[in-house]
Amino acid sequence: PFSTPAPPQGRPHLKLSHVQVLSRHGDRTSINPLPGETAAQWAAWMPDKTQSQSLDTYAAPMPALGQRLDDGAAGKEWHGQLTTQGVAQLSDTGGVLRAWLVEQAGLLPRTLDEAAALGAIKIRSTCTRRTLQSAQSLVAGLYPA
Repeated sequence: PFSTPAPPQGRPHLKLSHVQVLSRHGDRTSINPLPGETAAQWAAWMPDKTQSQSLDTYAAPMPALGQRLDDGAAGKEWHGQLTTQGVAQLSDTGGVLRAWLVEQAGLLPRTLDEAAALGAIKIRSTCTRRTLQSAQSLVAGLYPA
């Protein structure tokens, strides 16, 4: 995890009005097949079905997606997908953002329900599985259940 520097002092009359965070997806598997690569080789490094369903339930895409861009690649589902380390990386990032924006600065509401009701946060992602799971993992770290 990374840490943020202390907020600037000396300009108490200024008020922060907007924070924009850009993030790349977390650690992922290879996008293109390597010679002899199999799904079994990646299985231990991939989020299991329960973890994936938990992310989908807790931070569901809105509007709901019909199909992800990377669905339908039968037999190649692991290519370019987020690993458990990738989930942890983005969850840690969300935790650091929570420490800063919720707990230290008080700029965001304390719960996800409050933040959603107030429109205080907006999370955008492309519709590939790794980027959606990265965004979901960040939200889960920012607003742990």
